[in-house]
Amino acid sequence: MNQAIYSIELSNSEVDEIQALIANLQERYHSTDDQAFVRSLPEWVESLPTRLRIEVKKFRHQGYPLAVIKGYPDMSESMGATPNHWKDVSNTNGHYDYYCCLMSSLCGDVVGFSDLQGGKLVQEIFPIQQDAGKQLGTGSVDLLLHTEDTSLDYRADYLGFMCIRNIYRIPTSVSVPDFSKLSEKTVTILKKNKFRIFNDRPCLSKEERDENYTVCPVLTGSGDHIHMRYDPLYMDKAALDTEELEAVAELEALAESAVFDLVLSPGEIAFIDNYRCAHGRKAYQPRYDGTDRWLKRTQILTRLRDFKHLSLPDRINVLP
Repeated sequence: MNQAIYSIELSNSEVDEIQALIANLQERYHSTDDQAFVRSLPEWVESLPTRLRIEVKKFRHQGYPLAVIKGYPDMSESMGATPNHWKDVSNTNGHYDYYCCLMSSLCGDVVGFSDLQGGKLVQEIFPIQQDAGKQLGTGSVDLLLHTEDTSLDYRADYLGFMCIRNIYRIPTSVSVPDFSKLSEKTVTILKKNKFRIFNDRPCLSKEERDENYTVCPVLTGSGDHIHMRYDPLYMDKAALDTEELEAVAELEALAESAVFDLVLSPGEIAFIDNYRCAHGRKAYQPRYDGTDRWLKRTQILTRLRDFKHLSLPDRINVLP
């Protein structure tokens, strides 16, 4: 067992409780983006099994960078074929969507982004043919290690990945760097507030991206509580001096040396600390025949109240 992973196994009775709760939600609401559901989500979370809620609190407060919740049934057959495009997923009142939202809400507030899959709280991750060569979860080339939305101050604290289908055992690459292995000089340099990181949103043109960036430190915190904003591909390395480039290279080498494969099975959901872990995916050859890997993703903020003023007027929990 990987020591970085906090593993939670659901009992049969806990599964029964969760499924009964979800059946109730499906009758009350038309989708997980139903604003009445989003507003009441914190209350519904309190109806989840007590032991499960305690276990997720342990994960969050005992310093684990990654958790996997197992034991939920494989319902991939009832989901139908893996779609060709996220726009083809019309059933947002599905069982797994509610499961994703409930489990994710144990870690914080589930949020969507207005320029990402129409602001949906539960996002679809599977290969899309037109994205094959892009640095996206829907691509199939090497997805380089990164933390999510590195340029945003309101980036997710946790990422949730729920497996619907994974016949070919496609792994997610996860890196949990031990920052104590970095030289003191490198840590000092990477804490400087001078690294330019471009917005990686696929909807931006190159010209728009050049004008959308954040200047920030790569590392913050100290001791056992160092956090990182890591996305070498979208960092403006041309603006760095020799020492800064060497510091970034040392962090990149550390991150690459700490990579392991996380292979999820249908029904399993993983939560990754977006401040301590980088993630990516090795290149693979999709089939585009309805059998490809299908994940559902959530983005979770523990500090939503700090950014609530940015939410869209008619869609709470959806940020710009």
